[in-house]
Formats: sequence, structure tokens, C-alpha cells
Amino acid sequence: GPVEEGSGRKTLKFNPEEVVQAAGIGEEALLDFLHENYLPFFSDSDDAAEAMAALSDADMFQSRYLQRGILGPYARSVATRGILESNHHP
Repeated sequence: GPVEEGSGRKTLKFNPEEVVQAAGIGEEALLDFLHENYLPFFSDSDDAAEAMAALSDADMFQSRYLQRGILGPYARSVATRGILESNHHP
């Protein structure tokens, strides 16, 4: 498939934010689901650690601004794209 310039990564065939939005799941539930279920999809511990860092960042954005709800969509994007981008050895 096509490769993004400078990244060496294949271009996604879908928009992660659109998929999550179509699923109708809230930011908090999505982060809980991803934390619980991402690990079996990783075969490399460094990749898994990179994904965990993205989930941790997303969780920080979600929990810090939960009352105002202003960064929920950003947290969702950081989590989903972080997992997708970190799995170098699926």
C-alpha cells in the first residue's frame, strides 16, 4: 500500500476518529476498552510500551479535563492513533 512521506508507514485505509465515532462509544469507555484489550495484538514489548505511553497520555487528557469535557475527542484520537502507530510488528 501507499507509504506516508518521511514516516515509512503505510497510509491508513480508514479514519480512526470516524470509526470510533460511528461505534458510538464514549471517550472514557473507549479508553477503558483499549487499556484492557490492546496487548494481545502486540508481538513486540517495545511496541507495546509505546502503545501504553499513548494510552497513558490519552488517559491524562481525559481525566484532567473530564469535568469540562473539552479534551475528550483529543484523548480518543491520541489513544486510537497511538495504538495504530506503535504496532510496528503486528
